[in-house]
Order: sequence, then C-alpha cells, then structure tokens
Amino acid sequence: MLALAYTFADLPGAIITTVVIGGYRLWLGGAGAMTGVSGILIAAAAGLFIGRVPNRFFKGRLLKPLALGIAASLSSISVIALPHAACRMPHAALAALSWEIILAVSAMNILGVLILHDFLSHERKSLHLFRTLERDAAVDPLTKLANRRAFDAKAASVLTPAQNPSGKYSVIMIDIDTGDGVLADIASIVSDCVRKSDVVARFGGEEIAVLLPGMDDTKAVVVAEKNRRRIEANEFAGTHANMKVTFSLGAAGANTRTTGVAHALKAADAALYAAKRNGRNRVETALAA
Repeated sequence: MLALAYTFADLPGAIITTVVIGGYRLWLGGAGAMTGVSGILIAAAAGLFIGRVPNRFFKGRLLKPLALGIAASLSSISVIALPHAACRMPHAALAALSWEIILAVSAMNILGVLILHDFLSHERKSLHLFRTLERDAAVDPLTKLANRRAFDAKAASVLTPAQNPSGKYSVIMIDIDTGDGVLADIASIVSDCVRKSDVVARFGGEEIAVLLPGMDDTKAVVVAEKNRRRIEANEFAGTHANMKVTFSLGAAGANTRTTGVAHALKAADAALYAAKRNGRNRVETALAA
C-alpha cells in the first residue's frame, strides 16, 4: 500500500497512508520501532519517486508495477543498514541471516504489488467508465447542458432548506426558433449569464430552462433581460447576414414552501408563450405562487 499510494491516491493519499502506517508502527513500539518506521519512509519515498515517472518511460505493461514492487521491498534495507542496539548478534551474522528473509519478503512484496496494482487498475477503469456513462446520461450531447432528468435531480438538491433557506426561487424558460448550431451557441451564452449555483438544462427541442435558487421574480427578470440582450447582440456563425434569430423568454417566481418546481415551470412556460404572442424577442413574467 505504501508503494502504490501515490499512484492511485496522489500526494495527499500517499501522505495519509504513510502517516497512518508509520504512526501505527510507533504505537506498537518495541526495539525495532525506529527501524520499522525508517523502512516505511523508504518504501513510501520510493513509491512516490516511481509513481511520478510518466508511464511512457515504462515500455511494458508490467514494468511499472514491477518497479513499484521493488520499491516496496526497499523497506528491508533498514533491517541491515540501520544499527540494532537491542540485538547482541554481530552485525555480519545478522546481515547474513537477514538476506535470506529479505529475499523471501521481497518476492512476496513484488507479487503482492503486481496483484494489487492489477486489481486497483481494473477498479479505476471501471469507476472511470461508470462516471463517464453517468455523466453522458445526464448531459444533452448537442448543448452540453444538463438534460431534463438531471435538471429535476439538481433542482431537488439546490432547493433544499439547507441550500436555499429563503425558499425563494425562479425559473426562466427560453425558446429559440433556430437550428441546432445556433442552439449550442445560445446554450453557451445562457450558461455565461447565470451563476454557478444556477441550473441550466435543455428541455428537448429548442427550449432551455434555467433554475435560479434564492432569486425572486424581479431579479429573475433582470437575468432574463441580460440573456435577451446578449443573444440579440450576438452574431452567430453560420447564419446569413439577413437571417434573424428569434427567441422568447418567460420568467416565473415561486417559493418552495408553496410551489413545486413543476408548477413553476408551467408558469414560466405560460409566460414564454405570452412572449411569443406579443412579438417574440421579449421577456414576459408570471407568478407561480
């Protein structure tokens, strides 16, 4: 674990592993405590050094774990190199005896590291694949925004009393009458116009929803107008000079104590259609409480 700590847990993990194992060895005490701690530090330092070497320098798949196994075995150096004040056996005799033990322990260390490295590598790949699939399942591939499923999950999280004590929140619905290329650009504009704590999602087709925790309808209109001006002023690549991108925005304010997100979305959607009826490229509001 000392040799592999940096490779699989980075520097903080390596430090924590070394401190825990070294501290436990000191707690056990005995005449060999300092020798044991020295061996722990040697193995950790060797694992850190090899772990920092880029993988491209190891031509074979097993070369790096083999090197880490050897690093784990370096802890045995302390058995011979350090003085043994409590041992009356002559140092030469102790060294001869120790080499037999060290060779056996080193072989077990190398084999153990190879097996554990293979297991942890497999688990890390599986975790990476799981996270990739989980992310892809929650992200719209065109706009890179959250999808409706992810929006609902994030809404439940950011609107809890702990995260949103005032209970106030607002929803903005944006409808764009344009192609996919422009929709992706508008998604980027909307994301830049809101806070990191806000939730932006694509609601299928050409609609984008924005959830604004802690913000009443008055402030939501300011955000909606900011988005409207930015979209209106933007020159979208791929559009004709005489082509006008039309869009409509609807905003609704609500309170978690009285109104659920689904109802707020309906109110914002109704305001959105009012904006369409009144000429587009405008913001209309509604109160969902």
